[in-house]
Amino acid sequence: MRVYIIRNISQIKKMLNRFFIGGIIFSCLLLGGCKKGIPKDIIKPAKMEQLLYDYHMAKAMADELSYEEKYKQPLYINYVLEKHHTTQAEFDSSMVWYTRHTDELSKIYENINKRYKKEQETINHLIAIRDNKPKETQPGDSINVWYGNPLNMLTNYITSNKLKFDIPADTNFKQHDELVWKMRYTFLSNKHIPDTAVMAMYMRYENDSLIQVVKKVVRPRVDSLVLKSDSAYQMKELKGFIYYPGNDEKKVLLIDNVTLMRYHHPQTDSISVSKSDSIKDDNDLKQLEISVNNRHRSAAAKDIQKKDEIQLQQR
Repeated sequence: MRVYIIRNISQIKKMLNRFFIGGIIFSCLLLGGCKKGIPKDIIKPAKMEQLLYDYHMAKAMADELSYEEKYKQPLYINYVLEKHHTTQAEFDSSMVWYTRHTDELSKIYENINKRYKKEQETINHLIAIRDNKPKETQPGDSINVWYGNPLNMLTNYITSNKLKFDIPADTNFKQHDELVWKMRYTFLSNKHIPDTAVMAMYMRYENDSLIQVVKKVVRPRVDSLVLKSDSAYQMKELKGFIYYPGNDEKKVLLIDNVTLMRYHHPQTDSISVSKSDSIKDDNDLKQLEISVNNRHRSAAAKDIQKKDEIQLQQR
């Protein structure tokens, strides 16, 4: 039997959203149920859970077939039945019994719903890795929404001198949210050579106004950036970066214990809209990086000039 393979994890996520398990449970609970022993010819709950899990997955996959391949839909259900060594008649008669005993069926679908939810979280994580941004953040207060690696290494190579993140806003972000981006810096380089890193974070609203914060890091320490959404407009996206400028290939900056905490705060009577023209898109981010790099080189040149003057005076 030819097994259909889903190549796109986004398609799998789409299929999981179509199961409507909650509606099935709700419908079952509307029916009367009685607690009796399960007959021998009825599929036992543990096996039924496995079968229904695969059954709904296969049905969703079959529904995604093109019009020309619709004739293959029964093959998906047959594959599931064969996998669990069950005939169509056994499955149908068992479903009739379970719909009359809703307490058993509701337990099965509650477990299936939990499994699908866990599967969805895994798929969301894979999509975040693929797209380098999360599809949706976790709900709740005091939540770490950082989706990247907690440990990162930057060098002066152009291909590895930046750490960036991009989080599109979703319904879990609220007005007056406070975002705290925190990490620990460790410079692994010659102590006699000055080291500088720049961290920045900005929040853009639906009307394209934004607020931002930029900080320079010059020594090993735990540091953080804080932004609070205090606007009449909904947040559109949250972006940030750490830039490690320079031209010394031996320099290494370790960044670990990275977190991005989101805190919900109650709305107050004051309403303000923050605007800034300094950062609007990725081009402006590049300009900021160039500006930081130029300042870094200028500072390094001044240090060299000062050392030369001291040496001349000593002579």
